[in-house]
Amino acid sequence: ARLYSETLLRADELATLNTLAAIVNASLNLDELLEIIVYSLYQAVGCDCSAIFIMDNDRGVLKLAKARGLSQEYMLQSQNLDPVADSRAQVVLDRYPLIVSDIREDPNLADVVPLAEKEGFVALADWPLRGREHVLGALTVYYNQPHTFDESEIELLRTFANQVTLALENARLYERTDLALARRVDQLAAIEEIGRELTATLDLGRVF
Repeated sequence: ARLYSETLLRADELATLNTLAAIVNASLNLDELLEIIVYSLYQAVGCDCSAIFIMDNDRGVLKLAKARGLSQEYMLQSQNLDPVADSRAQVVLDRYPLIVSDIREDPNLADVVPLAEKEGFVALADWPLRGREHVLGALTVYYNQPHTFDESEIELLRTFANQVTLALENARLYERTDLALARRVDQLAAIEEIGRELTATLDLGRVF
């Protein structure tokens, strides 16, 4: 009976992951994708709040890009997190997940406790989004009560983070390709206009 229950649970988890993969990979629009990610994470894990942080490699800071259930003030305070100085951004340096059942009992997160108490969360899990070349950011889930993360939740977060990383890389590639194509279209349009003007006049000065 126990094995049967575990098999059913595993089947439900796989079905959830398949659904999440289909949803996340359905959009190449970056802003839309970020919105889908935080909503899907919120639904799948059953957390009280969810967020996705994106690494700004030019400035070397981690920025909260999209969130669900978090206050506007918290989002504003999470726009320039230094991975070296701020424990909330440490996950992008370590490249390993940070899983905390109760932040009040973790001395390494003492700097987060006042902000957490104000926001109302107690437990959290940060999962790095490890891309091909560097860490793209992190997924974070928050709980308003102490929460023990079981193996199935950890596996779901790991798999979902991998799917999100791939989706983000695809969206960024599409965005860069789209911009490059737009620039090329502008260039061709300019060349066409120049060609029309050159063939429309016999005045040498105008041609020059």
